[in-house]
Amino acid sequence: MSQFVGAEAVTYKIRVQGILDDTRSAWVANLHIDVQAAADVPPITTLTGTLRDEDALEDVLDVLNMLGLPLISVERMEIDRPK
Repeated sequence: MSQFVGAEAVTYKIRVQGILDDTRSAWVANLHIDVQAAADVPPITTLTGTLRDEDALEDVLDVLNMLGLPLISVERMEIDRPK
């Protein structure tokens, strides 16, 4: 997910406990969904992608909350800038 800073996007990685399946993927824009599931630990879903602004990020977080998926983390990913 991203917000735009100047002309550059900032990517976010959101992790929640539980499974966000493909039937709900339209609710979280065009974010990449990756589910890590193992028999001995609760599943973790990671969503990564670009959003238009912080309001869009809030919308995604609201959807995840509405679905009852506990938030683990929201991470702002740094952009490698040419030197």
